[in-house]
Amino acid sequence: MGYGELWLDDGEDEAELARLIVAPDTRGRGLGRVLVRGLLARAVAAGYRNVFLRVHPDNERALRCYRAAGFLPVDPALAETWNEAQPVGYVWLQGDTGTPAGKSHADQGCSS
Repeated sequence: MGYGELWLDDGEDEAELARLIVAPDTRGRGLGRVLVRGLLARAVAAGYRNVFLRVHPDNERALRCYRAAGFLPVDPALAETWNEAQPVGYVWLQGDTGTPAGKSHADQGCSS
């Protein structure tokens, strides 16, 4: 019914949720939010405190899902930097991992 990947970057101490898909006939039931929260929990359990994902700016349904799962936009300047090498201007979001404000890679200007 759903699929997602967790890309781990030990060098940057970051994880990225990627390739998140929910079967079309099961959408609208909250499964995407469960999938996203589950992947976020796995990343946190593995010790990652900086968990990101990117989504196409036209994918409103996915954006609503990710925000409902606790993901918030990264700083616009950081997103712009990360998008320099991307084919489109993705919306970059960061998961709430319990990291105190001001301690994340996003605040330190690290790239993913």
